[in-house]
Amino acid sequence: MNLFERAQRFIANLRGQEELAPAAAPAAAAPPEVRDAVFAVDELDEPPQALLRGDPAYPPQARIRQQEGSVLLEFVIGADGLAHDIRAIASSPGDLFVHSAVQAVEHWRFRPGRRAGRDVAARVRQKITYRMEE
Repeated sequence: MNLFERAQRFIANLRGQEELAPAAAPAAAAPPEVRDAVFAVDELDEPPQALLRGDPAYPPQARIRQQEGSVLLEFVIGADGLAHDIRAIASSPGDLFVHSAVQAVEHWRFRPGRRAGRDVAARVRQKITYRMEE
């Protein structure tokens, strides 16, 4: 059906001259075990890849004290390409850099991992190191 015929059919529908066609069947949804699961990176056909990664802000307290440190984060890269469930696994010194690291990862964007031809969620770990620049 060409564009003109579709427009005529649409106008006829508006005037009540033709019954509405049934909606197309929805696309097959991913099986629950793929749709809802969070996979380890080694279980994927293609691992997630970072598309946008901004540097975390250096906490002012750490800058004043000239402290360096690191934070090991664990989070889920969702099928939507966003970071979810971000939590610190380890940090040094103390939790001085944790808030800054979590805030940075919240803004990162990823190409999600793939399994069986579908975008899926994957749990990853990322170490963020804070060093004073000279």
